[in-house]
Amino acid sequence: MFANSSSSYTRRSSSPAPDLLARRSSTPPPRPASARRPSLSGLPSYTYTPPPAIPRPFVSPPARAPSPSSRPLTRSSSTSRPRYVPAAPLASYRSPSPTPAGRRGSFSSPLPPLLGRGGPSWGDEKLEIHGDSYVGVFSLLPRGACVISKYKGASAKGLNNPNSALGVGRKLAQQIESSQPGAVLLMQLKSRGPEALKPSDWVRTVARQYETYISAELLPRMAQGGKIYVAGVTPPVVEDGYLELCVQKYTEKENVGPLPPLSQAYHSHDHRTRTTMVKAYNQLLAAFCARFPGQLVFVDINRYLGDGERVNPAFIDREDPTNIHLLWERTLKFWCNEIPILRGRYTRDSAKLESSLESFHAEKRGRMLQNQVTRGLVSV
Repeated sequence: MFANSSSSYTRRSSSPAPDLLARRSSTPPPRPASARRPSLSGLPSYTYTPPPAIPRPFVSPPARAPSPSSRPLTRSSSTSRPRYVPAAPLASYRSPSPTPAGRRGSFSSPLPPLLGRGGPSWGDEKLEIHGDSYVGVFSLLPRGACVISKYKGASAKGLNNPNSALGVGRKLAQQIESSQPGAVLLMQLKSRGPEALKPSDWVRTVARQYETYISAELLPRMAQGGKIYVAGVTPPVVEDGYLELCVQKYTEKENVGPLPPLSQAYHSHDHRTRTTMVKAYNQLLAAFCARFPGQLVFVDINRYLGDGERVNPAFIDREDPTNIHLLWERTLKFWCNEIPILRGRYTRDSAKLESSLESFHAEKRGRMLQNQVTRGLVSV
């Protein structure tokens, strides 16, 4: 902001004053002897010599790291340390179960970026992704594209529980308040609903508690102009015949005690019922986000996946019928299309993605043979 200032000037006369004319003379008056400077001719001469320069040891420059574009893309399910690190990181880059490095769900080994030439630079735009094992799809993004925080499914559901042992809800709110990211993506973070007599009651209860947590704990802590992207739930991909095995597998991975058989469940759990619950839950989340324009954005990729009832088999893990996750390499582009901040951080290099998918399938088949798993039950 600039301000104009005025100055006052005094106009001088064009002719000098009479007393100044009297002082002007071609020959200056003589100076007294006492006012003359002493002569320096009798003093010894002195020549300044600078001190010798101190030699510095030669330090060779560090060797330049090879370009990451020269390395093949592998499905290690991890990203390297990002440029931006939150002040209070949670269980980032960790697997929900003790799976060896390189398996799906493990965030222990670095993943080469899809963009070469040293990787991209995203400036000051920060995207934090918080969720359970479903956040693994974003580990295929280039380095620095986002910061991923992954939580165990059992702990992520206790957001509103003040007596939670891990306190994920409280720590997540504190992390957002400390890091002040420009954008946050929440995936599959929801409160654990109580037992309900009907599936519709359970859906409403879980959605209401999730909405309360977001509006009361996260929105007030977001930076001005920041947005929270709330991801919708994808349709079920586990068929009814494998559902019992699927429940056993994931309860063991989460260190949850044995559950009663699904035949003793309070309500039906067939594929049609689960699909109806997903649709109802997404509708509630979409209506909730619409009440906060400019702050909350509902993200739904289900229109890309199929007809609304069944997911296209091209996006399902056919090696493991108990796998609840979609294939990362074939669904990452859908998330990037729906989240504007990710559109410029994803390159459609189908060759590298398909190579990564083939490696994943080969590694999973090897585990199935090694563990001698039958009836389709494998670890993910």
